[in-house]
Amino acid sequence: MEELFEEMEEINEVMGRSYGLGDDVDESELDSELAMLEDELEGLDEDEAAGMPDYLPSAPSGAVGMAPPPVVPAGAAEEPQPIPAGGGGGGGG
Repeated sequence: MEELFEEMEEINEVMGRSYGLGDDVDESELDSELAMLEDELEGLDEDEAAGMPDYLPSAPSGAVGMAPPPVVPAGAAEEPQPIPAGGGGGGGG
């Protein structure tokens, strides 16, 4: 329990330190900089909504990585093909 109390004191000490920001920070200057950043981000969103981002390459027009479906002759789809003897693929061994 004493260790927890010491850790809490250490955390409070660290949280109370000043990190050199000083009191001369102009809040209105920070607000104007934040507004500029927000405008810049809005512009980025509009650019991405208009099309694909520049860092992505253009994709080919067809489906990527997929082979076209096999062409089946008209009469072949009506009859199931028999499995050759010994070719069942059971894998017993």
